[in-house]
Parts: sequence; structure tokens; C-alpha cells
Amino acid sequence: MEQKSQKVTINDIARAAGVSKATVSRYLNGKYGSMSSSTKERIEKTIELSHYRPSAVARSLKTQQTRMIGVVISDITSPFSSSLITGVEDALRKRHYIPIFVSCGDSPQQEQDYIRSLLDHQVDGLIVNTTSDANPFLISLACTYFPIVLCDRQVNDYVFDISLSDYHAPVLQLIHHLKEQGFSRICLFTQEYKHNSARSMRRSAFIEGNRDIFGAKNPDEDIYVININHPEETAQVLRDVISGTSDGGTPAVIGVNSVTIMHTLSVMHSMNLRCPYDLGVCGPDDWGWNRQMNWSELIGDGITTFVIHPYEIGKAAGELIIERLENPDGEKKMRLTPTDIVYRNSTLLKKAHF
Repeated sequence: MEQKSQKVTINDIARAAGVSKATVSRYLNGKYGSMSSSTKERIEKTIELSHYRPSAVARSLKTQQTRMIGVVISDITSPFSSSLITGVEDALRKRHYIPIFVSCGDSPQQEQDYIRSLLDHQVDGLIVNTTSDANPFLISLACTYFPIVLCDRQVNDYVFDISLSDYHAPVLQLIHHLKEQGFSRICLFTQEYKHNSARSMRRSAFIEGNRDIFGAKNPDEDIYVININHPEETAQVLRDVISGTSDGGTPAVIGVNSVTIMHTLSVMHSMNLRCPYDLGVCGPDDWGWNRQMNWSELIGDGITTFVIHPYEIGKAAGELIIERLENPDGEKKMRLTPTDIVYRNSTLLKKAHF
């Protein structure tokens, strides 16, 4: 009768690596503090060669941890989200945590339903790219001291651990640049911004800059909510912006995100409008598309952007949730990933008129 192979145990790993069972246990739990690099490498190699897999059930019963983290994404379909979750995954995998990703389709109700399901599966903590900054459900959960880290988007009325980018200062820098280049008017094209903290922060920065730098008496009147599914409506807005710019000056549009910028450029192309002669265009690069795609037909030698780094934002969120699990009573932290501003031909009006 064929004999079944015996399952490798933690004791076997300890004997083969020449260390104690407690040392192997610390390694498996990502606690490398006092462990030498040679010991760590020896345990890692022993586990690899023996194909050892610790029992998740046994470990969770002993430690009251599953080493699973729920990662809630508002909309997983965008390139921004793809890069974000890669950063989260890399940070968690490095510390032997397993991410469970769910996408909410921008639905607050779906977000709540998924979070409840993740809690039923006994995740150790949550990373949430929330659908809404008005989120009493998430606040009530945080009040139970359950570990939660926000990623890219804020929630009003409560202090969470959070990883995000600076969405205020770069907009003001763009506005200073547009003024210096000689644009006579600026507008903000945005998708619906209510309950979306990133868009709301960019909107607030635009109002501040339009008032203080361009001297607009009613700065919010230069904000247009754009429906990217209706290009004919955007075309009419562009006609109104250009015709409404006084003294034959050149206006500039700041897009609230990459989706809005790409939509605006596409509509401009269909109208035979040229950057920056007829209209300047700039805004955040959420995706890295200015570096990764060939948009020469639409934007010539490039579009002025401030580059956001979603991978780094996600990675920082993964690190924050591990820090919170290791130090439940520690002070709440904010990790701010810096942006990089790159000035390109879409706003170089002085060069275009030279």
C-alpha cells in the first residue's frame, strides 16, 4: 500500500535551518527585528526547498489573526487603481499578508456590503479607497478600534491613518505657471466632485488660485462639471469658454483628472482646436499615460501635468496598515506622496507665440 508523504512541520523547518521553533515563528509573522540577515535567508531557503506551507487555520486560532487584509477600491477599472493595488500588494506580500481586493463600482452601498463581507471573513484590517467622504459607516467601524487605513481619498469628521498625494499645492503651481505664460483666463473641467475628496481638494485649490492669482471676482463660475459620455456638451462648453474670454485672449483648462483631460483633448481634436494657440490644457497625470502612451495626434509634444504616483500611494497604505496592526494604540499617521510637475507644450504659450 502506497504511503502518504508526511507533511512538513514548523519543527522540521527549525531543525533543518538550525534555529529554534520560536525563531521560525517570528519569521513567518514578519518579525525580523533581532534576526540576522543570514538566519533570515537560511529559514527562507529551507522553507522554499521543503515547500512548507503553514496552516492558516491553526495560526489564526493561535494568534487570532488571519493575515488577510481587505482592500476596498472605489473603481478598479482605471489604470490609477491598477497601479494603486500593485503597490498595496507588494507592501503586504513583503510582510506575508494576503490582500483581498474588492471593487465597489463607485457605489457607497456596495462598499458597505463588501466591508461587512470582509469582516465576516475575519480580515485583520482594511485599506479603503472610499467611494464617499461622507461615510458614517466607516467612522462607526473605526470607533470600535478596528484597523483601517484610507488610501487616496479622505473621510470627513474623523482622523484615520491615510496615504495620499498633495492635491492642493500642485494646482496652485499650475495656475502660477498659466498666469506667467500669459493665459488670460482659467477654467476647471471636473467630473462630479461631491463626496470625492481628491476632486474636491483640487476644486478648492482652483478657486483659491483663480481668485488670488487671476483676480477672478467669482472664481467658482469658471468651474464646469463635464459629462465624459456626452462630447457634444463638452464641445459647447469649449465654444462658450473661448468666446467668453475677453479681449481675444487665450483661455486655459485645468482638468480635474486624467479622464477629464483625455476627454477634453479628444473633443478639442474633433473641433480642430490647437494647444496652446486656441486653448491651454493641463492637470494631474493620475495614470502615467503621458509617459506610456502615444498621444502625439492629440497633444503634439506633450501636455503639462503634475504627476501622481499611485503605486507609491498604495505601497504606503500597505505599510501603514501593518504599522497599525503592530501598534494599535499609536498616533494616527499621514503619508503624503510628493508629485512632480512637468511643463510641456500644451501650456507654453510664450514659446508658441515666439
